[in-house]
Formats: sequence, structure tokens, C-alpha cells
Amino acid sequence: MVRLAWDPSMETGNGTIDHQHREMVELLNQAEAAEDRGLGDSEVRGILEQLAGHITDHFTMEQDLMQQTDCYPPEALEGHLEEHRLLTDRTREMILAYRAGNMDGVRPLTQFLWNWIIRHEYETDRKLVECIRQQEGLTAGADSQG
Repeated sequence: MVRLAWDPSMETGNGTIDHQHREMVELLNQAEAAEDRGLGDSEVRGILEQLAGHITDHFTMEQDLMQQTDCYPPEALEGHLEEHRLLTDRTREMILAYRAGNMDGVRPLTQFLWNWIIRHEYETDRKLVECIRQQEGLTAGADSQG
């Protein structure tokens, strides 16, 4: 097994988001390790279910942040929420395919999610964190001037 490695360069600067990403990467590694050790489908399925829950929790938190800020105009927010729905649906489809024995091991799923985490972190989460920082800076500046 080649372990998926979290790298500090992947951090967004938001402790909650970064922690959630690290947890997802660790679960990907656990799923691969469980399969490699021959622990059985039930063990791997349990890890995959935990992973699906983490993805849902991450999206919920991220969507709350997006809605609490002015970082996304309504049409962009709706597009982003649709991206979340599509990824959640695709993840569930892949988990079901794994459970049904229609996937060659867990690696197609872990690789798909690893690639998604990297892309999502760089394309979305960093922009959101930077926007929030800018808004907080503007709010702090306005508060100190008032």
C-alpha cells in the first residue's frame, strides 16, 4: 500500500477545515490498510461509511460558512452546493459498487476521493478561507475606526 500523505502545503489556514481534510485522508488510508490486511469487507465498509459521514459533515460546515458570509453570490453558491451534491452522490454510488463487489477493491474509490480532496482544497476551500479572512479584516478595521 502506498500511503496517502497529508502535506502542510495542503493546509488552508482554517484549523477546522484542515482537521477535517486530515481526518478524511486518514480514513482513506485506513480503508486501504484494512483491505491490504485482509480484514474483510465489513471492516472496509465501516471505514467507508465513516468517510461518507465525514464528507457530509465537511460540506455542511462549509455550506454554513458560505451562507454566513458574502463570499458567494447566490448563483455561485447554488452551483457550489450542486457540486457537493454530485460528489456526495458519486461517493455513495462508489461505496455501493464496492459493497456489491462491482469494484476492483477499494482503491478506485480512495483514489477518486484523494484527487477530489486535493482539487477541492486548492480550488474551493482556500478561496473561502481567504474571503473570510478579508471580511474579518474589514470588520475588524471598521470596528476599530468606529
